[in-house]
Amino acid sequence: MTGFKLKPGSQAGFLHPGLINDLDYADIIATVGTGDIKLHCLHRLIVCPRSIYFYINCNKPEDEVSVFKEMRLPDIEPFEFNIAIL
Repeated sequence: MTGFKLKPGSQAGFLHPGLINDLDYADIIATVGTGDIKLHCLHRLIVCPRSIYFYINCNKPEDEVSVFKEMRLPDIEPFEFNIAIL
């Protein structure tokens, strides 16, 4: 699994269960896998400081147009992604 390394100086920790897949305040929707596709509702304030991959992909110039971000991650298995974001 590549791209989901913690940024230097960040701390891995457990997220509040209510924040995971909470569509009310999510600003990233990640579609993960192929075949058995899993949809994840994520929060930039949580994933970007913890992941260089999300930091880079959420701070592209085209993102200035919209606060909401959709990401497709077909090369990542849903089970592995669940482990990476927790």
